[in-house]
Amino acid sequence: MKEKTRAIFYAIAAASFYALNVPCSKLLRHTPPTIMAGLLYIGAGLGVGAELENQLKGHAS
Repeated sequence: MKEKTRAIFYAIAAASFYALNVPCSKLLRHTPPTIMAGLLYIGAGLGVGAELENQLKGHAS
């Protein structure tokens, strides 16, 4: 049951961060859409990398 709860949390967090893109892009008016998309992908990569590292530490113990 814990894994299902974690998956739901990650899905809600991802949707929330994606929804924050619109207000952030309005604050950064001179930023092209490609840069905003790149920032989203960088953030996603960092998040996946952090989770992978966290899981690998858990299996090493």
